[in-house]
Amino acid sequence: MNNHHTPLPNPTARCKTYAALLPILDEPGIDPDAAAEARAHLATCAYCQQQRAAYRQLELAASRYLAPPASPSYRTEAIMLDLLGEPVDGAGEGEPATATETYISPRKPRSARRFITSLAPLAAVLVIVLITVTLFANHGRFMGNSTSNPPTPAVGSDTELSDVDMISPTEGWAVGFTFPILQVETVDDMGPGVSWGGQVDLAHETVVLLHYFQGRWTPIHLSIYGQLTSIVMLSATDGWAVGYTPRGLFPPNGHFNGLFLHYDGHSWKQVAAGPMNGFNFGRLQMLSDTDGWATANSSIVHYDGHSWTTQPIPASLEPDTHYVALNSVFMTSPSAGWATGYTQPATNNVPTGSPSGIILRYLNGQWSLYQTIPNALMGTISMTSADDGWLSGSSLAGANPPPILLHYTHNTWTQVPDPLDAAESPDASFDDISMRSPTDGWMLVTMGISSLQLGILRYDGSQWRLERLPIDWKNMVPQVFSISMASANDGWIAGSLVPKSIDRATKPPSFNITPLLLHLYNGTWSITSPS
Repeated sequence: MNNHHTPLPNPTARCKTYAALLPILDEPGIDPDAAAEARAHLATCAYCQQQRAAYRQLELAASRYLAPPASPSYRTEAIMLDLLGEPVDGAGEGEPATATETYISPRKPRSARRFITSLAPLAAVLVIVLITVTLFANHGRFMGNSTSNPPTPAVGSDTELSDVDMISPTEGWAVGFTFPILQVETVDDMGPGVSWGGQVDLAHETVVLLHYFQGRWTPIHLSIYGQLTSIVMLSATDGWAVGYTPRGLFPPNGHFNGLFLHYDGHSWKQVAAGPMNGFNFGRLQMLSDTDGWATANSSIVHYDGHSWTTQPIPASLEPDTHYVALNSVFMTSPSAGWATGYTQPATNNVPTGSPSGIILRYLNGQWSLYQTIPNALMGTISMTSADDGWLSGSSLAGANPPPILLHYTHNTWTQVPDPLDAAESPDASFDDISMRSPTDGWMLVTMGISSLQLGILRYDGSQWRLERLPIDWKNMVPQVFSISMASANDGWIAGSLVPKSIDRATKPPSFNITPLLLHLYNGTWSITSPS
């Protein structure tokens, strides 16, 4: 397919002179002469204007996506100067062939977490790569992992649900994590209507599992540190959940392990991850009890009924020259499927250039690079057959780029018009997609950085229509990550509710984030709380 994108402006010879000043130009204490000179250059340089806009979008994206679970109490200039390796006064210490197969998995994979598909140009991509290593290592106070007497997870305050999968209208599962708070602060400069901040003990996050049975969500207590990010139930007696668990001092490079849990109808048991050190597992798909797939950082792993093993990715995406983040995988049969994400030119696995969305194709036992989309990040994929499916993404061109939606048919991925009105598109992101059939699909959409208005796009076979949720969120902001439909008119959404403001005097420290479960029943969405 032919894609037309606005070309990025090129830097001039003087851009490098002012690069370090762009993210801190409005801060007090900067030499006035240097600031004036930089502003004069900025007024005439399209390249630096775009970088300046990207830094501002990064602040807004951080306010939306990185907190409260990982909310640093400092601004964009601290982030960017950390990446440059420079100190910041006042700063804290411290991811084409055609197929003929028609088999489709009965259980769909889940979307990548929402920040992957709607971050800001260039600067935001750097955050994905370095935010945990740079920000947490330099500024957070995190404790080492301990395997003795892990706390019992409390499903309540400071709990986020990452994924939900329904077996039937009367039974399903949801996964997530509870995170201990080390310090709560009030931050007033993270964007309109948002005021929060603090530090999270990532080494002692505790996995959360919820079981829905006959109208009630019940916590299943597991003494495991870490996060669960995705769950797939093959049946009421067979299911898998994946995520990660920390090892040693978190979060220096690689200090976490892939986490696999298997359900046999009676209990959830941890399965050895094999050589998966440093893997943070994201999305999962199970074709059968002997055939499963998952994304993890820049890798794709496969389950053959005995063990999970890493699969080779295309040689053109080798880590010596490219940073790769894979978000979603969907197999249409055991021998054909797709994976999505983005890549950037890199040196020593550190991004050095503009990102490009990527679509990988699995055929004949190997993964190949099927398509590259410049200045974009590709997110969730959901197929209804070998020749029909949908893929969401984000453009990184322009100040307020609209989300991207691609439709696969007739062996081609084609970008379709944005289903949102022009007034709704700026700052909007497409999250999880759930296609039940070629004429019945659902997609989560979030509109507005500060207000995070939540909506549902429903597909009827001809067009996507926006359905706003008539729910009074009061002083809370919804964040949603997964949708699972048990039938055409019965389904669930999982996520969390985040307060618009946090009281630094809260004792014990808490962000007061609560798990969010929305239930569609008889045409109406309502909030349901775990027992």
